Amino acid sequence: MCECACEAGEAGEKLAELLIIVEMRKTVPVEYSLEREAVLWDGGDRVEEQRRTFYVALRHFSGEIIGRHVGLSGGVVRSAGGETRTYRLQQGAGKCAGEHLSLYVYNPGVKKNGALSFAMCGRDKCQRVGVCVAPDTCPAVVKWECARMQGGLETELVNKEDGYAIKVRIFMCA
Repeated sequence: MCECACEAGEAGEKLAELLIIVEMRKTVPVEYSLEREAVLWDGGDRVEEQRRTFYVALRHFSGEIIGRHVGLSGGVVRSAGGETRTYRLQQGAGKCAGEHLSLYVYNPGVKKNGALSFAMCGRDKCQRVGVCVAPDTCPAVVKWECARMQGGLETELVNKEDGYAIKVRIFMCA
């Protein structure tokens, strides 16, 4: 079951916002350049559950057709029940018409995962529904429009089969 700050009361939401600000100051901003463009297999995007291997990737679109890969701002923090991925983008993102961030799940057929089914929830007001990712597909599971790209964004993908949770935190900072 999703255990998100969106289910907490008003006091809990204020505390969560303060904790995000503290955590944001510990992260390193992502720098874009052609030389530093990462690909799925070397960008820290691989998720290694006990029985499955797939990829979770964040892309930033600001007028390009394909968008830019966003690298992690720190290492993936793993726990017994899941992992947390943190990204940090410089202020200035979120200013262009049509600009957005998209979170993708790539399920490679060669890994024999079968279909991956996720429940989803998050702290922001972005509507989410559960998603099923078939083998050899790479759908965008969440899209944040320009207007939502302020402060912090957070979403959680929870594998319906075993409860493994992938928390994705995105900080927009000065």
